[in-house]
Amino acid sequence: MEPNWIDTAKSPSHHLSHTEIGGDNPCSQHVFEKCLDKTRLSDEYEAFGVLALNLKTKFTLTISSLVFIVIVLVSTLYIKQLTKQLLQQSEDHASFVARQVFAACATALTDAAGRHEAPASSSPADLRDYANRSLGNSSSLKREMESVVGYSATIYVTISDPNGIALISSDAGLHGRNVAMRPAIASLVHNQGFFQELRTLYGSPQVYEYSLPVNLTTSHYADIRVGLSSALLHDAISPQLISASRAAIAVVALATLLAAFAVLKLYGRLPGEVVSRG
Repeated sequence: MEPNWIDTAKSPSHHLSHTEIGGDNPCSQHVFEKCLDKTRLSDEYEAFGVLALNLKTKFTLTISSLVFIVIVLVSTLYIKQLTKQLLQQSEDHASFVARQVFAACATALTDAAGRHEAPASSSPADLRDYANRSLGNSSSLKREMESVVGYSATIYVTISDPNGIALISSDAGLHGRNVAMRPAIASLVHNQGFFQELRTLYGSPQVYEYSLPVNLTTSHYADIRVGLSSALLHDAISPQLISASRAAIAVVALATLLAAFAVLKLYGRLPGEVVSRG
């Protein structure tokens, strides 16, 4: 006997997938939507975290850069002012040396008069000869001129006539020779910018002069010329400039780090709504 098979028609839902079956189930559909919402919310939180981190980094870098620029500018101005002040001190010292030599010249003429020495006549030529002899024979004047050489940036002190001929000098080799005029130290102190001053001080050695005119009666008799070496100026100024530069670098680094730290702390205390609006 043949088996008695029961012919049962398949339900149309038998061909549906598990997703479709779940879609027909309200409970399954609710769970699926809830999971989908959690996934979407997690993605949004992750995106917001990345955005907040980017804003935090940009804000910190911006504030730190502004602090860095301001401190660098202030430090540069300070070093510029310090350089100008040190150069001014060098010029003031040269002026002091010239006036000390001027006083020694007056003393030499007074000593000559005390020895009953006098010019042959009142003519300008005889007065010059008399002044030349008096200054040349003054040991105190020579000591005064020689004592200042090597002190600070001074390399020579020379008394020259209007034609540039050295009448007396701390450098014996210059006596009777024509001494070339040098740039005035005032041009370095007052007429050059900061970076040009640094190039002069740290470049090839140059000689600058401070000149004080000397009148005999009403005519120009001579000039007291104090020579200053840029190399010696560099040696005299550099220790203070180096110390100031190191201090400025330390201040720049410390201020930048403190600014970054303060911004990070402040940013961490801001409410999330304020941060997101920023």
